[in-house]
Amino acid sequence: MESTSRFILGIVAGVASATAINLGLVLQKLAVARGGAGPLFPRLLRDRRWLAGFALQLALGAPLNLAAVGLLGPALVPGVMASGLVVLALASAHWGGERIGAREALGIGAIMAAVAAIGASGLAVDVFARNPAGTELLGRSALMAAAMVALGSLVPLVSAASGRARGAGSHAIALAVASGAWMALSNFALGVAQGSAAWLGSGPAATASLAVSALAVLAANVFAVAQIQGAFVSGKASAVVPVQQVPIQIFPPLVFFFVYAPFAPSDLSLALVGIGVVLVLAGAWLLARGGEASAG
Repeated sequence: MESTSRFILGIVAGVASATAINLGLVLQKLAVARGGAGPLFPRLLRDRRWLAGFALQLALGAPLNLAAVGLLGPALVPGVMASGLVVLALASAHWGGERIGAREALGIGAIMAAVAAIGASGLAVDVFARNPAGTELLGRSALMAAAMVALGSLVPLVSAASGRARGAGSHAIALAVASGAWMALSNFALGVAQGSAAWLGSGPAATASLAVSALAVLAANVFAVAQIQGAFVSGKASAVVPVQQVPIQIFPPLVFFFVYAPFAPSDLSLALVGIGVVLVLAGAWLLARGGEASAG
């Protein structure tokens, strides 16, 4: 009964966090689109709308995400957080004048079905059960984090090298993918940090793990925010934010099986989370294509 209550509370916290974060993203996109003289970030730091969006993410979205990861673990939360794409599409239509057509409606429906499938999978990870600094998890965690860092770092560099030939739109998509990789790292490191905090009494290795993972959360969020704001310069929020979800959704199943558990709780759990990830990616693709069409 207690585990069921934790699971439900985790789902609610994840959906609420996603709502706050995506409302903040829409406000930030509106501020970026307003334009103005001078470098981008100094201008945004003086814009009340952008600051309101950032405050919404920091004061409401981040604590709720922290609670969701503690209740569900880092493998399940990103799928639940995809529910924010529905909020993004509706808010972009209401505030940004972006039309919701049949493609966007299908995307919204796919994401709602995905959240239901992922929520029913039971693929939760107890981040407090094992010491993240132990030899069992430490090496696998480092390799997974390195893969996320590599994707977040290399995609913008490759895009910049060929950006002139492909145009600003493709660079915005590359920045969105990179931002998603950094967000995946933030979600993963957040779970490691919470697990390490619970094992502080086991020795200095857990303290070091907590410090490194906390720094990783901070750095990953800085890079993720910087790159998604760069994507907003030449891309619509309803197009680039769904693309950001691609690495956010691909990495958690890898985290579950490669780092935390070699097997799913049941065949049904594996099928449900697989269906959920496919539906999220399909919904993100539909929303991104709809955003590109409305921009054209």
